[in-house]
Amino acid sequence: MNQINLEYKMKEGQTYLYDVYITNTKIFKDGEREEKEIDEMKLKLSQKVVKVLPNQTYELEIEIEPISFLRNSNPQEIAIPSQMMKMTMDKKGKVLASTMDSPVNSPNFPEKPISIGETWISPAELKLQDGGNIKLNYYYTAKGIEKYKNYETVLIEVNSDEWTNKTQDVSQYLKSKGFSLFSVEYGALMKSEVETEVKASIESQNQHFISIVKVIVELDKLSQRDLATSEEGFIIK
Repeated sequence: MNQINLEYKMKEGQTYLYDVYITNTKIFKDGEREEKEIDEMKLKLSQKVVKVLPNQTYELEIEIEPISFLRNSNPQEIAIPSQMMKMTMDKKGKVLASTMDSPVNSPNFPEKPISIGETWISPAELKLQDGGNIKLNYYYTAKGIEKYKNYETVLIEVNSDEWTNKTQDVSQYLKSKGFSLFSVEYGALMKSEVETEVKASIESQNQHFISIVKVIVELDKLSQRDLATSEEGFIIK
């Protein structure tokens, strides 16, 4: 099979509209007692291409709008407002600058074309809730070609390192896994689904905490507004 060149192909004036679904399942165990809480949030993410630099670096404006929030299936008041951020990203998905952290992580692509079955490694730094940072490697594998809503995409599997930290009485664990569907023709992320599991235990008190966060991102619409103010694009439903 021919090699595949994975890279983003954005144009000035394009706007990518994504639906984002975040589910956080939290389990707390204290001896024989167990409590479980499930938060579900839907967001609308708008990514506008403000400028394309000569080296194919993209200046983006991103708006994140909360749509709904459920806790154990019960509607909750959405306490966070819509947020705006600016981001600079190269054609391989590497974030060069950002005014804030995005809830959506795009896969980073290798500089050279790849073959189906090939794996590449992308280092990342994650922020923990206690303010600390950890460094992990993410392993991406091009698993094959898959049809997604009548579009041909590359199925990319992702797995992170397992991070563990153990002190005298406390142990911690973190791992991520998931997949992305990327259209080479359009140079766009069509869908991604990533699940991150975090565990923490205080052995002396027999207390255990588990958090499983699943983030699903789906492209709803890509539109292009030209200089004549007409609009072209495709809608994925």
